[in-house]
Amino acid sequence: MKMRIAVAALVMLNPGCACQVLDLIRNPPTLPDGGAGLLEGPVFTGELLPEGGTVPLGGLELDAVPRAVEAATPIQATVLVGTDGVVIPNTAFEMGPDGLEFMGRVEMRIPYYDAMLPEGVAAEDLVMARRENGGWRALLDSRVDVETSRVHAVIAGFSTYALISSKVTYRRTLHVRAQPSGGDEFGSVPEALAAACEGAGADDRMEVVVHGGVTVDGTLTSACAVDLRTEDGATFGGVVFNVNRPTQLNGIVFTGPVTFNAADTLVLRSDTFQSTVNLVLTTPAATGGGQPLSLCPNAAHTTFQGSRVLGNLTLDYQADSDANVVVNGGQVAHVALQGGGTLCSHARVEFSEGLVENIEAAVRMKGGAQLNLVEVSGLQNVSSDLELLLPGRASLNMLRHEVAAGFSLTTRGTGDFALDQESVTFRSQYRWDSTGADVVARAYWTLRADIDGDADLQLGGNIDGAWALANLRGGVAFTAGATARNTRFEHADGTVEGFLKIRSTHDELAFMLTAGAAAQYNGQLDICATAAAKLQLTLVKYATLLEARIAGSNCGLPGPGPGPSPGPIPPPTLNSEGVRLVEVTLPPAQAGNTLFIENMVLPLLVENSTIHALPGAIGLIAQRSTEPFVMRACVVPDGAYLTDQVDVLIEDNPDLGSAGNVGLAILRTPKVIIRRNTLSGLGALGEGTNAFVADNDVHSQVASAGAGIIGVVRNNFMGATLDDGNPGCGLFINPSGNSGLDPENDIASICDYTGNGCADFPPSTDAMVDGSCLGSTGFPPPAAPAWAEGL
Repeated sequence: MKMRIAVAALVMLNPGCACQVLDLIRNPPTLPDGGAGLLEGPVFTGELLPEGGTVPLGGLELDAVPRAVEAATPIQATVLVGTDGVVIPNTAFEMGPDGLEFMGRVEMRIPYYDAMLPEGVAAEDLVMARRENGGWRALLDSRVDVETSRVHAVIAGFSTYALISSKVTYRRTLHVRAQPSGGDEFGSVPEALAAACEGAGADDRMEVVVHGGVTVDGTLTSACAVDLRTEDGATFGGVVFNVNRPTQLNGIVFTGPVTFNAADTLVLRSDTFQSTVNLVLTTPAATGGGQPLSLCPNAAHTTFQGSRVLGNLTLDYQADSDANVVVNGGQVAHVALQGGGTLCSHARVEFSEGLVENIEAAVRMKGGAQLNLVEVSGLQNVSSDLELLLPGRASLNMLRHEVAAGFSLTTRGTGDFALDQESVTFRSQYRWDSTGADVVARAYWTLRADIDGDADLQLGGNIDGAWALANLRGGVAFTAGATARNTRFEHADGTVEGFLKIRSTHDELAFMLTAGAAAQYNGQLDICATAAAKLQLTLVKYATLLEARIAGSNCGLPGPGPGPSPGPIPPPTLNSEGVRLVEVTLPPAQAGNTLFIENMVLPLLVENSTIHALPGAIGLIAQRSTEPFVMRACVVPDGAYLTDQVDVLIEDNPDLGSAGNVGLAILRTPKVIIRRNTLSGLGALGEGTNAFVADNDVHSQVASAGAGIIGVVRNNFMGATLDDGNPGCGLFINPSGNSGLDPENDIASICDYTGNGCADFPPSTDAMVDGSCLGSTGFPPPAAPAWAEGL
């Protein structure tokens, strides 16, 4: 029974505080007429975001992995005050919106207050339950955290949840002894099970106790809800157990191989399996078994709670299944997921908190099926081949643990897939290959981990919301076909819609990023490497990139965690929206340090950046692009080289080429503005180049403009060399071909092209009068060309 009551005075001011809920628990309101029931109390609101995180709702908490919801989703929790005789008082919550289902792992945490627990109920007895068919069904993997006074459990979606006691009142307890004495004593387990279930009602629960001296093997069947346990050192041999009704095994030692044909709920609590365990999900749930309605024929939930499997554990999905299989605590040597069935929309396979050495999965997944590894220890290898089926999106969530040897994941098929790895350390190879996925498949990738070994990422299909915030210490390359230290990121086709964020702090990293001919990067690229890291960046070859950011030294930019950046980078003054590379740092004396940009199909800005190269190498190379290029406020001691670039603007750069190279070399670039820079020289202005050079400090030479036109206005040539008879002449090659030489240029040293002792700027001032040069009357200074206005 649920009634509505006004408790406005209890509505929380701080939704993240548990104090108001605890106030309800400590001081429950008086029910009308002194009756009992659940009353609607205060409502707490919050929002689940696609990037995941913890959402507080009046003491209750939800913790979601990224992409558990597709979009920002308003949620609410209504406290149900009181008790219905089963619920621990004031620990029930009606969650809304009703019917919301999650596409990834979401954990709920409900608070309790020790002093208000009913008599005979300890905190360790509490379990979280979901309201079903007018009653309460316990969530088998719920656990109590006595330090925070909360009960945790993973939920598939929104309903009404509460805390209840796990203590069971058995309708009948039967014993199995070597020499039974009649009554409730039997000589074998099958006899005891048959007697226990004879005439048992749907809500009755039976207990069977097996004593020492009894041999247990063969086939066992549970036809009613039953718990089995042992006393006096009793053990089981090899058995086949047909689980047709809710069954729990407590503290049993199995010395031989065990097969469970699970058609209903199975709980294995503190059991020991000295040989292999085969869990087969094959037959439909028994009629009246109380399993959730499912479009898949099997929805038999199995929980290994603190149990040990010393041999192999096989999860054999012989039928399509919506079952949850959870291994919590305990120990498992090797796990294999296999079978011809499919993990359906509500299926979840989870390993948490125990010791799991090896996991091998080869299964089909669809809908919201999940494979989760949470806070496990001892992992040596994770190897998975997941076939994704429409509709919906399957997910693999790895949270807070370490993989000692290798991680290998292959995803293929037509469905979508979300991979989230948070606070995970990979000690060796890391590999994900999704190139076998159909083109309709979309990958949602979140990497917040440490990778000590090499990473091999080959991603096909589409990527939406791809986040990488890892310490990549073994060498990672984002490329299409090339490799660096046997590592690569391949994105041959498909679309990146979200944010691609990379963090690196290792001084041996070689990092590359390219994309194939069909690739489209429609989100923000965010790369950060410390000053010690060596980088080799090939940015977006044959790709469309709408927004990019590469940062160095301060890897706190643009902020911790995945999700949107703190705000768009101010766009450059370009003809259209383009690519922005801001705060690029390529440290000196590292092999391969060249910022290499080619085949851009959108305008490009490089701003506020420091770019070094090895001695004799060029710091920045940009070529074969079809849109404008802007470089502003950069330090490039090793110079820049631009070729086949449309509309170039180079302005306000304090250091271009101080390391000895030509500061700026430009070939076959039709329209160029170079202003307010300090550069060692302007070289190789190619044929067809129209250059406007103004207000620069030039420490070396300016070379020929070829058949193009160069306008030189108000520059300070501080180091132009006197080299009589040299066609290079320290300043121009054959300046007569340049129609815009400005006499306002401050020439620190002259070039005598004809050898007569007078400066050749322009040739009309080359004559001698009474042994003196005529001076620098020259041509009038050219105005900025019209094409420069848009840059």
